[in-house]
Amino acid sequence: MTNQPTPTLYAVIKEWLDARNLSFSALLNDAGLSNPTGTAIKRGSKPREDTIRKLSQAMDLPLRQLLAAAGYPTGDIDRLVKELDLGLTEEEQGVLNRYRLLNAPARRAVVEVMDVMLGRATGTSSLSE
Repeated sequence: MTNQPTPTLYAVIKEWLDARNLSFSALLNDAGLSNPTGTAIKRGSKPREDTIRKLSQAMDLPLRQLLAAAGYPTGDIDRLVKELDLGLTEEEQGVLNRYRLLNAPARRAVVEVMDVMLGRATGTSSLSE
């Protein structure tokens, strides 16, 4: 059995578009992506994780397949699939990543501050650790 190289992201997209007789610009529009992002993908640049998630949703293709085609390391793909399937924006994911670095008392303090900001009574948070 020979290992076939993973097709590039644009090759996967192009095959998908050709099978449906759709244009790349229509896909970008459906995914909510800009033309400069599309140009970067065509040139082989590695798109941000959130861009891959948007393409996956617009194309109804597995996120894992597009991450691999975009050149993300195999070891990162499982983690990224879990995180990106939450549908978080890049900013929200950044907040979550920082939260995960905190110890338990600091996490409780963050949740209490958030509850106050949201006008909820402290000690009755619906957020879990």
